Amino acid sequence: MSTTLQTEQRLWQELAARGAVQGECPEHSHAPWAVRCLMGAAGWLGALFFQMFLVGTVFVAARENGVAMAVTGLAMIALAALLYWRGGGIAASQFALAVSLCGQGMAVYGWVEALGFTRVTETAGFWAGIAVFEAALALLVTNRLHRLLSGLGVWIGVAGAVHLALPHGSADDWQALAWSLGWLAPLGCALATGFTLAEARVCAAGRHALLEPLADATLLAALAMALVVTGMSHPMAWLFDPEAGRLSMAHWIAGALLTLPAAVRAWRLDRGGGRRAPGAAAWVRR
Repeated sequence: MSTTLQTEQRLWQELAARGAVQGECPEHSHAPWAVRCLMGAAGWLGALFFQMFLVGTVFVAARENGVAMAVTGLAMIALAALLYWRGGGIAASQFALAVSLCGQGMAVYGWVEALGFTRVTETAGFWAGIAVFEAALALLVTNRLHRLLSGLGVWIGVAGAVHLALPHGSADDWQALAWSLGWLAPLGCALATGFTLAEARVCAAGRHALLEPLADATLLAALAMALVVTGMSHPMAWLFDPEAGRLSMAHWIAGALLTLPAAVRAWRLDRGGGRRAPGAAAWVRR
């Protein structure tokens, strides 16, 4: 018997002793990983053919009409949300994810095309709008993986807005980006730590399904930003400037070695304890 099943049965017995649940522990059946991979690939393949037809048609018919492209992107997001709401297997969820990601790209591209590419993308308001847009998707679409990716989109938008809003004296855009992210990396780590400490209360309040993927996205974003700050130089400098490349590579190797064990530790903690709470809450609600 696996450790996960032992933990679930022990938790079920504790809840049964308190009178919170009755009956036998429900069984969980999981398809083999090869079957899940094939079903996921089938979903992405179907979405690819669907989007080749739809996106190709839209680009041909409205390649200079940004509003039409944005509306089409929003319609694709609505279709993905409907597919998630109806439920289904792995193939259906991956199909919906691919459609949603393509729809988000079309919506943002159409918005930028309608307002003027260079003028809009160089403003903090545009990136703040991206963050708000992704936050709305995280609230409306209930799929966990979709919420995780939307959470990453929120941090990308916030990082872009902060980078353009903060004054910086460096002429090197990459070093200026590291200066901007230096304020966000500790904030992300603090938010992830706060969620970990309050996870039991979040689960008891019934908000774990919403906040857990966002916390995972926050942790990933914080680690990525910390890696950039650790580098403090362009990661491709070793190709174009051999003298600066030695120092640059040393910083990036150190940052990668710091990020890898932190990510592995977070994953192990998540697998070991964080994922048992949603099951307990679901059993109690029964």
